[in-house]
Amino acid sequence: ENGAGSEKMRLTSTGLGIGTQSPGKLLTLSRTAEAQSEQLEFRTEAGGVSDGNYDGIVWTYGTNGSDVLAEQRINYYNTGVVDMSFNLRNEDNVLYLKAGGNVGIGTASPDTNLHVFKASAGSITNYANNALVVENSGDVGISLLTPNANAGHLMFGSPANQYHSYIRGAYGATNTSTLKFYTDGINTMTHKAGNVGIGNTNPNKPLTITADSG
Repeated sequence: ENGAGSEKMRLTSTGLGIGTQSPGKLLTLSRTAEAQSEQLEFRTEAGGVSDGNYDGIVWTYGTNGSDVLAEQRINYYNTGVVDMSFNLRNEDNVLYLKAGGNVGIGTASPDTNLHVFKASAGSITNYANNALVVENSGDVGISLLTPNANAGHLMFGSPANQYHSYIRGAYGATNTSTLKFYTDGINTMTHKAGNVGIGNTNPNKPLTITADSG
């Protein structure tokens, strides 16, 4: 209690409550209403920030905590910037938030806004305008997964048109799955059953070209 006799902290059989008389966990921080301030602060008052140092939270298992299950770290650098990393048991950098705004999944060195890393592809300079990098030491891909009755789309948009061009892939029964290319709302090309149609949505030859009747 403080000098005015107002209770600030209570220890019960459940745990320690700060701002509450009824803690629900081993440690409960409570306030009467939401506010524009944090409820918990980790502070380092001396020593500055140096490469290799970090603060954070660790989850362990066992009576002496020797088995680390997960970690959240704030990583310090001599430059004064900090990164944040999330590690799981035997898996480092499951999620890495890099100073400057880049996010890495599986890597502490994301090349762009989002870098999904499975294994190293070697020394490659990322195209500067890419917002997404997906990397592996072998084949790699991105899947658009839908129910059988629906289609996946890769859209291209701009302020004047939210999807001026797009690619649409739809599942069908044997030999009826289709891949269609659209520009300005027009189905310009269709791939179906090994055939290609230009201006034709149901080609029955290796290449079918249908001119606009207009």
